[in-house]
Amino acid sequence: MEIKFCKNWNNKLNNKYFTTIRYLTSSKYFYYQNNEGNIFDVILKGNKVSTARLVDVSQKDLADILTSGINYTDAALDADDFYEMMKRMYHNKDLWDDWETKMIVLIFKNKDKNYSSKSGMSEEYKREYKKVFNKEDR
Repeated sequence: MEIKFCKNWNNKLNNKYFTTIRYLTSSKYFYYQNNEGNIFDVILKGNKVSTARLVDVSQKDLADILTSGINYTDAALDADDFYEMMKRMYHNKDLWDDWETKMIVLIFKNKDKNYSSKSGMSEEYKREYKKVFNKEDR
């Protein structure tokens, strides 16, 4: 099984957990729901970058996604920019319903990354964090 990305928004595919928000169709929703718990190859621009376990599948309308803040961690976009991006991508779909458009929110847990069991941050990320913020991991 594969989950495909054309862009690594917010560098999210390098995190221990990452989300992806997809346009809802009943066939897609049932596919992901039936494969919750399974391992997927994570494909970025045609190349496998990791494997990840699908840990959660949910339906949310676009307004709920924006009020929950998922847009920040998913794509590093504020609510207005995220809405505009979704509108550009999906406005011509049959079920587009502005703020009420139903989306699938998938949460994956990366299997191929080296994370510290204490903090969830990889050693590489910890080094960068210390350099940028001149702080220790807390």
